[in-house]
Amino acid sequence: IWSIEVTGTDKMTEEKLLDILSDKGISIGKFNKGINLEKIENEIKIENPEIAWIGIDIDGTNVKMQIKESIEIPKVIDENISSNIIAIQDAKITKLVVRSGTPRVTIGQDVKKGDILVEGVMEGKYKGMRDVHADADITGVVYLTKEKREDYIQENKVLTGEVEKDFSIIIKKNKINFDKRVSNFKKYDTIRTNNKIKLFSKFSIPIEIEKIIREEYILEKKEYSEKELEEKILKELEESLEVTYNISKYNEKHKRRDVVVNKDESGISVRLTYEVQIEIGTKVAK
Repeated sequence: IWSIEVTGTDKMTEEKLLDILSDKGISIGKFNKGINLEKIENEIKIENPEIAWIGIDIDGTNVKMQIKESIEIPKVIDENISSNIIAIQDAKITKLVVRSGTPRVTIGQDVKKGDILVEGVMEGKYKGMRDVHADADITGVVYLTKEKREDYIQENKVLTGEVEKDFSIIIKKNKINFDKRVSNFKKYDTIRTNNKIKLFSKFSIPIEIEKIIREEYILEKKEYSEKELEEKILKELEESLEVTYNISKYNEKHKRRDVVVNKDESGISVRLTYEVQIEIGTKVAK
């Protein structure tokens, strides 16, 4: 075996999965004869509950391992167990429908993560206070905010079209550089690509060719108008919030956008806030 490719990882690291394979006798440098893949796949699934599905394939000297990680299922509190409902994050309460338990907040109230929203107690007509399984629908407004400031005059990268090319050979983890010259460029971006050497389509050897490309650039000053700069910053904030919070998953009924712009002599500051409504309560055993 000269190469191992792992795909499908999210929470689990590639290093951990390679260690798991190694424990089962699959590692670089080992012979691939006599490996019972079905047995190994079953053992890995049993020993690692975070893996929902695994497929291992040996193609020549190459091993391909594909996994699907288990989706963490929220713990369900037995309805016969007394419980409270707490806030999963800071929010302002917009909806509170309690079916069981005693509310400890009101609509319009600001709450912090971990606050008790509905306590699992109720006062009976004859028996006084008793513990119950709290049950309610609770919605809150959450504010997702990012802010950025930029100057009207900025230096932007402009590629000159000039490039330098080098390469290295990597044997296992040892790198041999064939060109140790200092770059002639004052400013440049470096792009590295690695290609494994294959004797045939199915037979890899533990040698890689690393190509190194340096692209020269210069910095040119550009002056933005107020409108151009505001639009530029706002677009960057929208993209950043979308990546961080997946804003597009909220429908328009539960999403409102607010933009605050402050201008001075040298630049503009923009604050973008999305107001979204989500379920903020979760049950916890008392």
